[in-house]
Amino acid sequence: MNPATAAEKKTRPMSRILHVDNQHPRAHDGNTGSQRQPLRSINAAAQLAKPGDTVLVHPGIYRERVCPANSGEAGRPITFQAAERRTVVIKGSEVLTGTWTRVAKHPGVFRASLAGLKLGKANPFAISYQLDAQRCVGQVILDGQLVTERRSEAELVALPGSWRAVDGGKAIQIHLPTGMVKPEEAEIEVSVRRRVFAPLTRGISHIVVRGFVMEHAANNYCGGFYNNGPPQDGLLGCRGGHHWVIEDNEIRFAKSFGLDIGYEGAVDGDGLNQPPALSPGHHLVQANHIHHNGSGGICGCISPRTRILHNCIEYNETNASGADESAGVKLHFCYDALIEGNLFRGNDCPGIWLDNNWRGARVTRNTLIDNAGAGIFIELGDGPLLIDNNIIANTRGTMALAGDGIYAHDASGITVAHNLLWFNGNFGLWAHIGSERYVNFFAEDPRKPASGEVLGDKLHYPWSTYLTETYPRLTWADRHPESSRWQVLNNIVIGNGRGALSLPPEQPRSTGNVSDRNLLCAGYHLTISESWGSPMHQPLLVLNTNKDRVAIADLAQRLDQLPAERRPNPVLWCEMPLCTLEQWQVVAGYDQHSCVPRILRPRLGLQDLVLDLVIDDSAARVGCQPVEGVDRDLLGAPLPRQPLAGPCQNLQAATEFVDGKDYATPHRGAYERLGNPAQRNRIPLWPIQVRSDATRTQP
Repeated sequence: MNPATAAEKKTRPMSRILHVDNQHPRAHDGNTGSQRQPLRSINAAAQLAKPGDTVLVHPGIYRERVCPANSGEAGRPITFQAAERRTVVIKGSEVLTGTWTRVAKHPGVFRASLAGLKLGKANPFAISYQLDAQRCVGQVILDGQLVTERRSEAELVALPGSWRAVDGGKAIQIHLPTGMVKPEEAEIEVSVRRRVFAPLTRGISHIVVRGFVMEHAANNYCGGFYNNGPPQDGLLGCRGGHHWVIEDNEIRFAKSFGLDIGYEGAVDGDGLNQPPALSPGHHLVQANHIHHNGSGGICGCISPRTRILHNCIEYNETNASGADESAGVKLHFCYDALIEGNLFRGNDCPGIWLDNNWRGARVTRNTLIDNAGAGIFIELGDGPLLIDNNIIANTRGTMALAGDGIYAHDASGITVAHNLLWFNGNFGLWAHIGSERYVNFFAEDPRKPASGEVLGDKLHYPWSTYLTETYPRLTWADRHPESSRWQVLNNIVIGNGRGALSLPPEQPRSTGNVSDRNLLCAGYHLTISESWGSPMHQPLLVLNTNKDRVAIADLAQRLDQLPAERRPNPVLWCEMPLCTLEQWQVVAGYDQHSCVPRILRPRLGLQDLVLDLVIDDSAARVGCQPVEGVDRDLLGAPLPRQPLAGPCQNLQAATEFVDGKDYATPHRGAYERLGNPAQRNRIPLWPIQVRSDATRTQP
């Protein structure tokens, strides 16, 4: 042992275990925290814990906000851990025990005062939800389930199982679910705390949070957080700290976001007028179950080198707002971040949304299924960004976003390789220029604005020094966005509703794009699944105009490169500019080696998460080449020198598509059966094999 290291260890204070047990008969917050004399509240322990200490919390329900007072140190974090996994429930709610009175003329509707609750200066039932002034940030929970908030008494009366705040937030009305006669028959909780676990001091670092259930935060939506709007404050929040480990927790039922991992925003949500922390990020978020939160799962602005691994992030955006900050994971300035091995399922928002600079980040080996708007949304930045070996399936459209598997605008330098883009509502992938915002490689504009002038993206953050010291390659760039240097390679694109791929043409702001060696199939409505072996119809592709920055008539002139007999009517084509694969190859120059596979009975189960299909040998025949930085597939298998297309290198090619016999029924007609059922692929998608430096516990 190094003598200096040995001497340093001798001077370090001994690490302690501080026990918290609110069920223990001798529990008291004046105790020392021994096992025989435990503390009663977690927050009392959080005020005592020093670097190297562990706060060990025994089973029970703890209704409090936990505010760590001190930072840990590198190698000596402060650890908050449930003594038994997920038997400690920390709640932002209190039980409503007041008297209920019937609301006249409305059977099943009752009213209760909130006067007996400790609501503090910020009564959540008197604070408007940012996106809807007729709603508030409070929540009502009946027997463990969220009750739906309604905007008016008429809505409340019409819909059993709903509630609304009345009398300026001093009381609530509830319309009981059908079959329930009295409110006293149920436990009714109301959320009263904006946070459940978050320091008061910004910038607390080296904290471990492990094994808890956290629920019922009354936090607001974070629109305009970067410009004096409500902050990005999650139910569990790092408050601009760095080097947190958040693992194996269940985070649910926040009014807004479940977890924040960035700088929060310009406003100190705790009213202490603290400036933003200058060095957030470097977190590890793994093996958590983050679900049924009102705005989304995880948010963070400035979260460099953060790893989000093997989490289940599902059924978030329960407020149904469709707003800009909502996503399963929504990150800004996430330089060198890693999002790997997660399940994003059933979110009413994009699964992953990377916004405003994500250089060096990677999104790999995730399963994204049945999310809304986009499976993966990439916005405003310049790479490199690597998106590889993901399953992106069954994305639904919204009023704002059409339902692409991968959607991007104002984004360049992106490699999309070995993904499966499967039966998404709009396109498998759509990339274009969508705005004229500046692309800022770090966040503060060094120029001085003239009177009345707004520079850059209105984002004058205080971390330019931190970013440029941490990432010296980042320099100021004052230029309009592009959609350039896309590499779309070795993917399988099956059954997407409107088309397979859409990329802009080669032009001054869309240069160096490459798409090749992909397997491309038509949308679901064009497939022939009953005929056992017929090739799926040709895919449809779109050479987009970068949102009318290129004249459609100029693109139509490129059709002249086709033989006359293969050339579409240019007038009709301008009205609906869809390309066959042949036209795409000639007019755009893309996908010269790509092909149309033969696929039978494709299935991906939303609940069992099993991929089921029969496919020919096209995944090998297309001749994929290795892609830099991609070394293994979705299931952890190393990629061979000549890999298969798609995310599964164990994909089995069928050699006998039909059995050669004719079958018929009176109403069905003639058909053939699969030649060898053993050639069907059945691949479990999640949970997946994990890295040696990460753990995973299935939610």
